[in-house]
Amino acid sequence: MILTIVYICVLYLLISLFWRWMCRNHYFPCPVWLIWVLDILNLSITSRESGTEKTLRRMGLSPGQIVLDVGPGAGRLLIPASKCLLPRGKVIGLEIQFEMARLLRDRAKKAGVNNFSIVLGDATKLNFRPGCFDLIYFCAVLGEISNPQKALENCRAALKTEGHLTVTDLVCSPLYLSPRTVIALAEKAGFRLSSKRGYWYFYTLNFAKLKE
Repeated sequence: MILTIVYICVLYLLISLFWRWMCRNHYFPCPVWLIWVLDILNLSITSRESGTEKTLRRMGLSPGQIVLDVGPGAGRLLIPASKCLLPRGKVIGLEIQFEMARLLRDRAKKAGVNNFSIVLGDATKLNFRPGCFDLIYFCAVLGEISNPQKALENCRAALKTEGHLTVTDLVCSPLYLSPRTVIALAEKAGFRLSSKRGYWYFYTLNFAKLKE
């Protein structure tokens, strides 16, 4: 049993190092084939500590909100988040990869989720009308974006006046950003930190949009 855990941890480390190297040297969003590996590893090592329910509680979703999930991947957060927004709320997933978007649609269909939509696009080039979202969140994805500062500035424009931004990251994420780095980026983009949940190795930062 102990040997199995060691093997899993080593595999996770190797994948993380490979992904970090690829992202640093080439633009390399998480590929679809890697999702299946991460699903297994998450169930084996991190699900207890970085559980989806804990992350959703920290974000403070409320029924009826219109929410944007930036980089939803295969829907680990988007699918349960959409259920939290019922009956009148909706979540939109902004995904840069067509194949990942197709995988997400398939998983959401199997889960019986229908109050969501997927938009193919890049967070550095948001094409939503100003003030259309109550909440925008990033989960272990902000560090993968080529220009996170621009992405956060775009998010600010897309949020309602009382809207909120929330950023979650884990130290085992290949392109992990420290809380201090995220706070600096968000403040420069026009946000104010309203709450911090968790610790440096697994945190959620919630920000309020500053008024003009």
